Amino acid sequence: LTGAARGLGAALARHLARPGAALRLVARDAAALAAVAADCAARGADVAQACCDVTDAAAMAALLRGWDAALPFTHVVANAGVTSGTTPDGGLEPPQDAARAVAVNLLGAMHTVQPLLPALVARRAGRVVLVCSVAAFRGLPDSPAYCAAKAGLWAWGEALRGVL
Repeated sequence: LTGAARGLGAALARHLARPGAALRLVARDAAALAAVAADCAARGADVAQACCDVTDAAAMAALLRGWDAALPFTHVVANAGVTSGTTPDGGLEPPQDAARAVAVNLLGAMHTVQPLLPALVARRAGRVVLVCSVAAFRGLPDSPAYCAAKAGLWAWGEALRGVL
């Protein structure tokens, strides 16, 4: 589960935590991630955590493949996300913010799922969960890159479903 340090990811991790559950949590904020991991462990889950940026394809692949070799994944949840948009005064979305939104929300999901696909396919088992948004269906003028990334994620997920 990526983006596990706060928001939807933290809530989902806590919801899934129970005896017999093995959770592998990824986020960038070490302190917040440690708190979520401790809550999940207190609920009886087997928890491993790693601070990793989903935009780092090589680091994600090494981390996920290592975890999968030790305890095969049954589910992978690509949840990490960031927002971007126009400036508070109505100015255009800064290019670096737009690039970060696409890198995290679309490429980060790909970096989360793709390293695990060969093993999931070989095992003929597993689930891939992509956390998207209704922003995938309509370009909103205050968050163009976020909408573009989520639309790309939706299309990639549909295509991936067809392949799998």
